[in-house]
Amino acid sequence: MIYKIYNRGVSGLNTDEFLENIDTLLLDLEPSKIFINIGTNDITKERFGDQWMLHLMDNICRIMEIIKFRIPDVEIFIMAFYPANLHLPWQTEQSIQWMKLRTPENLILCNHRLKEIAEKYGCRYLDCNEALVDEHGEQKSEYAIDGVHMYANGYLNVFKSLKPYL
Repeated sequence: MIYKIYNRGVSGLNTDEFLENIDTLLLDLEPSKIFINIGTNDITKERFGDQWMLHLMDNICRIMEIIKFRIPDVEIFIMAFYPANLHLPWQTEQSIQWMKLRTPENLILCNHRLKEIAEKYGCRYLDCNEALVDEHGEQKSEYAIDGVHMYANGYLNVFKSLKPYL
């Protein structure tokens, strides 16, 4: 059997932009399974101040409602946000600034809320992070390009976690 897998990840995309383009990025494909991994670019105070979490989770719920309405029989997996690492020696002040809220504590809180959303909408929650985190709950440096994005070896661990569900 041949499967088609589409990676619709767009660098820098936030949930507002995803919602604006949800037809092209997702719905027009009419997939049988969807793995949702979007939202870490919303973890910033620049646009929504202290309300960033509320805005992010409201948008995730909007995404879920649209998918459930437009593709009611699709199997949906909500993925935990990957760990970040704010303490890499090669980071710049600029990279630290744009990712400063991606602390282990904030990511744990986000992932807890994502798990609640998955339960609310009858979806599966997948946490592929076990092999990615160090003893501080941060992204292991051997996977870290910039503390957020990973080298292929990090994504290979994610793939191994996802493979049983493909």
